[in-house]
Amino acid sequence: MRILVVSRYTWPEGGGAELATWYYLREMSKYFKITLISGTRNPSRDLLSRVNYVFLPGLNNSGFKLKDWIILTKYKDLLSRLIRAHDLVYIPSKNMYPAALLAKSIDPKKPVVIHVHDYQPITYTAAKFPGIEPGIKTDITYERLEHSMLKSVIVGYLSIINTVNKLAVKYADLLIFVSKRQADYVMSTMPELRGKGVVIYNPPLSIGRDSKRFSDEPTAMFMGGSSKTKGFTLLIGSLIKALRDGVKVRVLVTNYILNGIKLPSWLNGIIQVLGRISHDELLSKLGETWFTVHPSIYEEPLPYSLLEGLFTHNLVIASRVGGIPEILSGTPMESFLFDPLSIDEFTEKIERSVSLDPGTIYDLSEKSMKIVSDRLVQSSSRFIPIISDLVNNYG
Repeated sequence: MRILVVSRYTWPEGGGAELATWYYLREMSKYFKITLISGTRNPSRDLLSRVNYVFLPGLNNSGFKLKDWIILTKYKDLLSRLIRAHDLVYIPSKNMYPAALLAKSIDPKKPVVIHVHDYQPITYTAAKFPGIEPGIKTDITYERLEHSMLKSVIVGYLSIINTVNKLAVKYADLLIFVSKRQADYVMSTMPELRGKGVVIYNPPLSIGRDSKRFSDEPTAMFMGGSSKTKGFTLLIGSLIKALRDGVKVRVLVTNYILNGIKLPSWLNGIIQVLGRISHDELLSKLGETWFTVHPSIYEEPLPYSLLEGLFTHNLVIASRVGGIPEILSGTPMESFLFDPLSIDEFTEKIERSVSLDPGTIYDLSEKSMKIVSDRLVQSSSRFIPIISDLVNNYG
């Protein structure tokens, strides 16, 4: 049985969606012959030993979805041959949804699975904000926060092309969502998708041996760079308030900091910008921190950054948005959730975390990690049987 996987990036390039795909590909390769297409020049060596890899030049630096679609069209003959040679097409990348339309045009009975890691079916930017209807308002809001007014205007005009993605998910045989909150919202917005969507949580992280060694002083990790949608501005506001309250804490910041953003000089020594670091480096740093902060103002269905914090024995302080409350329900970490945009509540959670000793932090995170890990294992174990049923029914 042969499965064709079409993805813009392949781990270690990309983010949480690519990491989840890497875990699933390792598992799928035990049962199926996998051909993976992506624009990553140097994928994980471990993955290359498990799949037949096809490099598609241009995808990893195209910059926007429309150009990705043009590249897919450029390689239409190659893709068509591969689609015909495989029993199922699996699309875990938001930029590759149109491959579903190509697959169905070649063989209407060919099973197509789209793994939905965000809100791409209903918004061009794949984002969702609480209280804002999906569509052009969401897209403009996202671009204004993350980039510029000019880009928000451009994306406002581009929003209409998300019709292609909406059409693609309608033609898919199965949509896999990563949280109930995400699935319910997408299918309430597009009722025609009901009956073809399932919720499967992403697999738990494989961290390796426990090497936790707490830093001497309370230290937090924020993995969102200067992203306003991930709560960078909220973080700065809460740090100011905490410092005024006499609370001492150091914050490590990973990922990109946009040019032109300058932190106040008095934050030197409090915020340390690490920039873009490898996943191994990230896990190493998380082995020293006390807690991680996730003050997103938009809905993240199932952020792996939160799991990375939890599975390295950190407290996780997070906005009560998206799939976060769902995945942390019934754990001690529920009490560290706060309402998005509430600086006062966010600051209170930071101050509470700083007041705890490392032993207590370790125990709370250990209890939470076990509950979450069991939840993820039980859910993600459904992935292979579901894929197998689709392939067998096609054969």
